[in-house]
Amino acid sequence: MPDSIEGWKAIAEYFGRGVRTVQLWERELGLPVHRLQKRVLAYTKELEEWRRNHTEITHSAEEVEHHEAEPGVRHFGPWLFWGAAALVLAISTLGAARFFAKPERIIGFRVQGNELIATGLGGREVWHRAPPRLLNDASYRLSDIEKRALIADLYLNGGTELIFPELTGDTTATVRVDCFDMRGKLAWEFVSGHTVTDAHGHVFQPPFALQREVAVHGRGARFANVVFTSAHNFSFADQVAVVDGGTGRLLSEYWHHGHLNYIIATDLDGDGEPEVLLGGVNDSTDYEQATVLVFDHRNIQGASTSRDGTPDFKGMGQGSEKAIIRFPRSPVSAGLEFNRVMDLREAGDHIVVTVAEGTRTTAPCVVYEFDRQLTPVNVGLCEDFADQYLEMRAKNPKLPTLKELPAKLMLGVSVWRRP
Repeated sequence: MPDSIEGWKAIAEYFGRGVRTVQLWERELGLPVHRLQKRVLAYTKELEEWRRNHTEITHSAEEVEHHEAEPGVRHFGPWLFWGAAALVLAISTLGAARFFAKPERIIGFRVQGNELIATGLGGREVWHRAPPRLLNDASYRLSDIEKRALIADLYLNGGTELIFPELTGDTTATVRVDCFDMRGKLAWEFVSGHTVTDAHGHVFQPPFALQREVAVHGRGARFANVVFTSAHNFSFADQVAVVDGGTGRLLSEYWHHGHLNYIIATDLDGDGEPEVLLGGVNDSTDYEQATVLVFDHRNIQGASTSRDGTPDFKGMGQGSEKAIIRFPRSPVSAGLEFNRVMDLREAGDHIVVTVAEGTRTTAPCVVYEFDRQLTPVNVGLCEDFADQYLEMRAKNPKLPTLKELPAKLMLGVSVWRRP
């Protein structure tokens, strides 16, 4: 018995049925068939497991196909009618049971060859599919793709959908995502970014690489929306896109001068409507500093602005930010291009923002804590920051002491709130 079978005709012969019958089984009853570009492939082990769970269907189909194949019969009589009725009833019953049965919730995924495999507890396979485009599993193993994927209940029905990032070529940049529903069916696709021009006439063309996404919904919503943040491939322009979680349609967008690499959603004020927080850097010459933006999830649009209120991108209005937090440059980052948010998370009743004092991936960091009114309540210095700062102060005793510095940094935090 071969391990794999290629083509609808060969799969039908394996069951001793017609091509239309096995295609119906695949469409209605989940016969495990894999599509690789223009080829159709099935594995005998999966087919046998499926057959054991659908014996009544295969028996009903055998009776019907026997009558259809019988030569010289012009008057079929009641047997064919009742056999077909039994087949339709069995397919309808099992199809309905399969449709209404709640699939196992997925908690992870893996890429194996050209297949995407959704997994549940213990790494158990829940479903597997071949996405529309060829996958490069080696690229996925080398990337941090788990951080750029999203598993969430987008349809608000207790299931789990998977937002799966596609890697472009042999790079780890992601410009397209596929949304698979709870049964592994491709529901929609989204491509991030489009050409924009900043206030100085600089043109930013795709690709825009997906950084993070978050699912968010408010009271009375039918679907959760997905908010994506995507950075220009080599320069400082960032798109924040709000996408309908049911259809993949772009609902609104905001453009930022800089990168916003981190995102969370939380109801800060307890009104039942979440806020979306994005952290990164504003790289415009007016600021050049770590920044957190706060939006009402229902109103994310416009563009960041210069200090005089001019939008940073042509053809766009002022941004709809509910609040903007800007972080001071410490002596460690003085003279460098900027400091930047390198982590943004919710911890109990606090929002915790980690700021890298420099552009390097290993730059020393400062940790800021805010209450839910966005008031800074604590500042901590990472060990690598403290070591570097002590060396600086040994050369320049006029700098604040290590004990004095956190209070000075807290005073330097700027929180702008929309009136």
